[in-house]
Amino acid sequence: MKNIITLLLIGFYLTGNAQEAEEFTGPFPSWANVKTRFGAKGDGRKDDTKALQTAIDSLTCSAVLFNYKERAYTVIYLPKGTYKISSTLNLRGKIGIQIIGEDPANTRILWAGAENDTMLLANGSAYFKISRLTWDANNIKGIECIGLHWKDKWNIPTTKEKPGTRSFASLYNEFSDLIFTGKPAIGISGGTTRGGPSPGTASNDSEITIRRCTFIQCTIAGVKISGFNALEYWIWYSKFIQCTTGVDCTSGNYHLYYSFFQQSKIADISNNHGYYTSVRYCYSEGSKAFSIDAGASSNPFKRTFQGNIIKDFEKIPIQYTHVGRITLLDNEISNSTDPMNKIMVTQKSWAPATYQMLSIGNKYGNSRAPLRIVNAKQKIYAIKDGELVKP
Repeated sequence: MKNIITLLLIGFYLTGNAQEAEEFTGPFPSWANVKTRFGAKGDGRKDDTKALQTAIDSLTCSAVLFNYKERAYTVIYLPKGTYKISSTLNLRGKIGIQIIGEDPANTRILWAGAENDTMLLANGSAYFKISRLTWDANNIKGIECIGLHWKDKWNIPTTKEKPGTRSFASLYNEFSDLIFTGKPAIGISGGTTRGGPSPGTASNDSEITIRRCTFIQCTIAGVKISGFNALEYWIWYSKFIQCTTGVDCTSGNYHLYYSFFQQSKIADISNNHGYYTSVRYCYSEGSKAFSIDAGASSNPFKRTFQGNIIKDFEKIPIQYTHVGRITLLDNEISNSTDPMNKIMVTQKSWAPATYQMLSIGNKYGNSRAPLRIVNAKQKIYAIKDGELVKP
């Protein structure tokens, strides 16, 4: 069964065909077409920032009685075209809305603004979906394509004169069938902290789904998660191609399934503290490392790896620096491109504790001692592990 899953994974990612398909139905008359209703050109030359921002600002928000009558709409539709923008699109104080492109193969949002900026910022918005678009950073330095950051809280009540506006706890949002290209710094970034590089409420930006997205040559990370309440990022069926790091998580957590990593420059996954995380049935080839942890501590953070295939890595593929347990189930880790590197999984920290590692049914190249705990007090439970069969 596992060999069948392996072949399916390789075939899916190397041919670019969707393993998990979702039928697209639309557009419907109730959707607001940005060309016909708001005058966007989508020709790659005219600046469409104002048209797109007007479409976003006018989205219905029934909770505050904004645009809820005959002109109401909760879905923005972008027909095929290249929509040039020169400043950040702000999705502010919206709930239950969607921004949908015709097809990521022919529907593109192209950045033409300054360096070190954000293409779309979602602040205090919830239960929304962004899908079927290509986000092109246009090789401009330091661009965050989509920023999910609840930066401030507000509540302005509705009056007879005008509808109100309020922020919503930033949760249950979906990003699907998106492509991130043009060497962005970050594809999707979520979370805030009190102070630091992503200041804000330090609340929510949680319960996030990322499905069938492709991240190409992101110079910082494809997905970057920051903040103690940036929790429950569910990443499915996505591709991370030649990114510096595929998924970078500081303090929050994620669960990663059936995704493909190729030639990550630092690691496929990078953790700085963070809670329980899991990586299941992913495929990695040619990356420097698979999963690394920074910031050694005495915390009982847990990492679970199941059914992953890791090939042609340079450094130790799984590196962990906390007291919590690593659990390894049915993974296949081939030999390093460095013949001197025989360690597959390592654990160490400064805390005076007993360190534990559980390994069941894994295959570890031809290494006779693939698991290493550096600390003196240690327990390694290895059950039914073995070597990979040479082709």
